[in-house]
This record gives sequence, structure tokens and C-alpha cells, in this order.
Amino acid sequence: LGEGPADRQAAMELAATLGSDVDRDEWAAACAHEGLAPADAAVEELLERGLARDDGHVFSFSSGMLREALLERAAQAERAAAHHRAAAAAIGEGAAPASSGPARSERRGRHLLAAGDARDAIDPLLLAAEARLGGGEAGRAEALVTDLEAALDASVPARVRARLAILHADACRLEGRYDDAAAWLERAEGFETELDHAERARTYAV
Repeated sequence: LGEGPADRQAAMELAATLGSDVDRDEWAAACAHEGLAPADAAVEELLERGLARDDGHVFSFSSGMLREALLERAAQAERAAAHHRAAAAAIGEGAAPASSGPARSERRGRHLLAAGDARDAIDPLLLAAEARLGGGEAGRAEALVTDLEAALDASVPARVRARLAILHADACRLEGRYDDAAAWLERAEGFETELDHAERARTYAV
């Protein structure tokens, strides 16, 4: 895979970006966002060499090292961000019928984070975190919120900060960490107070 047309190499990097298991429709949709065609011949080569498995509509990388090499090549060529944006777009369009619910929102949000588009990742990751909490997955929900917070800058609206803090509190409560939950609720109230002050200032300005 180190040789061949640049478009073929980029298409295989995009496949690796989508994950270890690649839905062919999702890959085709992501490729279309970059003006590429799926490198079917390259996949067949991997299958023949035992470096991939075929499950009909999905093919999987058998070698983690190969996938990591493709991701590293994309990063070195400064194509990684574009690949993540294309992946997020394809996932958002529902190109893979099997991808739905919180898993779909989480995948889309994480690709946007990886692309450096943290603001665009807010809604899908918050939806995913709320769904995880609803399913009793407090640890996974809190990890999503923490990763999103780490990527956001100080200009994020207080409304978003308050929502993140409430999600932290809900996760803590679900795990029986009531003191931590109370601390996060206090932070949420602080952000809501900040929001109230800002809205009053805008009202008086008018």
C-alpha cells in the first residue's frame, strides 16, 4: 500500500480513519466528500494477503499495525483532519444503516474533535453522553464530557459549560459519588448565574 496513485493511498487512509471495521457504503460516502473513489483493488490486495477480513458489506483490518501505519501516513501528509471531517460527514448522513443512536453520535463527535472542530462536536457528544447516562453508562458518559471540555476554549458560552457540569453531576450521582455531584451542581449554578448576568446586560443595552 506504500505505492500506487496518491488517491488510492488517501482512500485507504480514510478507510483506516473510519475504524478497524469499515462499512463499504460509509467509506464510499466519506470518499465522495474528498473527491475520492473507494480503493476496492487495494482492499482485494489486503484480503489476498490475509491483512483484512471480508464480511460482505464490511471489511476489517486484520493487522492493527497496518491501520496505524495508514493513520500515521495521513498525519505526516497533513491529511488526517480532512479525513476526520469526511468521516464525520458520512456518519452524520447515516451512510451505514447499522450505525445509529448514541454510538453514531459519539463516532461523529469524536471525528470532529480529532479534526480540531470542537465547537461542531458539542451537540453530537452531548447527545451521546446523555444517551449513555440514560443507559446507565456513567463512566463512558463522563469520559465523553471530559474529552469535549478539554478541547473547548474559554470562549464557549456559559450555557454549554452549565450543561457539561450537569452531565458530570448526573454521572457522579449514578455512581454514588454524591459529594462530587454536589460540587458539579454548584459549578453549573455558577455558569447559569453568569448566563443570567449576560442576558440582563444585553437587555439593558437594548
